[in-house]
Amino acid sequence: MSKNAPSVAWSEDVCSRARLLKAHHHRQRLKLDLDVEANPIESKFSSSLMDLMQREETAVAQGRHEFVENIAKKIFNGLCAETTKHCSLQSSSNQTRWKKLFEQQAEE
Repeated sequence: MSKNAPSVAWSEDVCSRARLLKAHHHRQRLKLDLDVEANPIESKFSSSLMDLMQREETAVAQGRHEFVENIAKKIFNGLCAETTKHCSLQSSSNQTRWKKLFEQQAEE
């Protein structure tokens, strides 16, 4: 029985360390998940899109409704393009951060 005692103790120690590491990894994933949700990349409209929005407001204020529809279409297209770009950047950033964490955890 004394021959098995060191291996049992070693096995319990390994299991204890594995549980601690697993809990640590879980906390790291929760922290990253919270950070990804709480701190997204800041979104800003381009100056050209802001200019179009200003032109639309001016056209509406001046009663030049014949120009509003054309400007609104350009604004819609610009918003679509900029939103798509922003979402792609955010997704890429998040993916890179998650990949880095998982690689780090795999090495541990």
